[in-house]
Amino acid sequence: MILIQDALVLTPSGEAKALDVLVDGGTIADVVPRGSLKSEGMERVDAAGRALMPGLVNGHNHAQTGLSKGLFDRYNLET
Repeated sequence: MILIQDALVLTPSGEAKALDVLVDGGTIADVVPRGSLKSEGMERVDAAGRALMPGLVNGHNHAQTGLSKGLFDRYNLET
């Protein structure tokens, strides 16, 4: 597990709060008030002064697929 500590988390409401984010196997397991989890045995990342948006997909890597979205809707797979 990875504990990202003291990150400035941007919430869905647009508010920014200093929180800790627990990541388990590449999935966000929990977002909690900073310092509320014991980090023994976890990899720790100090994110103080950095912004974090849980669930944000890197748009740079996925932008090209958006160009072709719907392009082939008029075709079916039957011959």
